[in-house]
Parts: sequence; C-alpha cells; structure tokens
Amino acid sequence: MHQINYDYGFRYPAKISIPDQCPHCGKTMELSIIQRHINTAEGVMILTAQCTASICRKYFVLSYRYHPNDGPTDLIPYTYEPHIETNVTKEVAQLSEEFANTYKEALVADSRNLTHITGISLRRAFEFLCKDFAIYQISKPDYEKSFENSQKEPKTKADIVKSNVNNIIDSFFKDMPALQQLSHVIRKLGNDETHYYRKYEQLDIQDFKRLIETFMLYIQLILQADAYSKMTK
Repeated sequence: MHQINYDYGFRYPAKISIPDQCPHCGKTMELSIIQRHINTAEGVMILTAQCTASICRKYFVLSYRYHPNDGPTDLIPYTYEPHIETNVTKEVAQLSEEFANTYKEALVADSRNLTHITGISLRRAFEFLCKDFAIYQISKPDYEKSFENSQKEPKTKADIVKSNVNNIIDSFFKDMPALQQLSHVIRKLGNDETHYYRKYEQLDIQDFKRLIETFMLYIQLILQADAYSKMTK
C-alpha cells in the first residue's frame, strides 16, 4: 500500500492510499483509475480501477470515506466472501458443530478452486460427523443391550475419539447396511485425497460432495426418527 496525490476534481488534490498488488492476480502493479463516483449522502468516494499487469487486466473497486470539506480520506477495506449454502440441517449442526463448521470451510475452499485442500477438509468433516454420531448412539438407553456381547466396539466417548473411522463405521453402522456401505465409500475417497497418488481417478470432488450430502441425509433421517419416536411413545 502506498499513497498518491489524487485530483478528485474539487478544491485541491488529496492523499489517498492505493494497493500495491492486484486483488485478483496478486501481481505488483501501478493501477489505472478508470472512473470516479462521489456519493455525498453516504460519505464515500468510489474509484473503479484496473490492474495494469498484462496477464490480468481485471477491474476492482476502491472506496474512501469522503467529506465535502476534507475530500477523500481513509480507504475502506473490503473483503469478498462467497455466500455458501451448506444445507446442513439444524439437527445435524447440533449433533456435530465441528462437522458443520469444517464442511462449510470445505465448500468455501471448493468455491475458490482450492482443489488441494477441499478434499482433505471434506474428509475431516466426515470424520467429525461419524464420531459425533457414534457418541450420540452410545447415549441411547438401549446402547448397553445392543453391545453387551461385543468386545471390540468402542463403548465410551474416549474410545470413539481415539478409534479410527474404519472401526467406527464397522461398529456403529453394522445394523444399517446401506449407511455402512456409503460410509466406507466416503472413507475411501477421503483417504484418496490425502495420499500421494489417487486410486479412484474416475471420481472427483463433486462426487465426494454428493456422497457426503447423502450421508448427512441418512443421519438426519435417523435423528428425526428418534425424536418423533420419543414424542409418540
């Protein structure tokens, strides 16, 4: 960021700060100011600027606080964040807040084409939801009865946290074959995102996202069934 004397057409030039780098390409450049608009009612001066780097030439906007007596002064910082709809239901978000947060971050990365971290974030989100659902399962009154003859399944929250995802899927989804099958497919794709080479090259991030959305629907169905079963006893 550096300052220039800018003639904004009133009284005398003003010192304003302008960026050294283009917000699109990140190249150091001397921007070209294309257009100026002064909104005295809102107290802002808006400059339409263009990157002068030959590989870019994209446009962006700079806004400054403005007063008729003082002219333009401080640069108003802007960040451009995409609006991301996650479709995570209230029940699933309450079950696993870390899943909801991590999944949204994964979708933000995907919207920015950050392909090297999107898949890893989706894999991490999936693990949170798997384990939080398992913790939910052991809180049920009939948990001890359903696992009384088993020695290998995790039986406490601490066991679940330390256990690997493969074991969680085999232990807690064994009575739900479709969910178990789906979970193992997601696990394999998630592992693919963290390895040196890809084993399932015919599948991509969009497939991964669709599978996690389907997994969420399964969990939502179970949560709803449990909630309404309690209310109709």
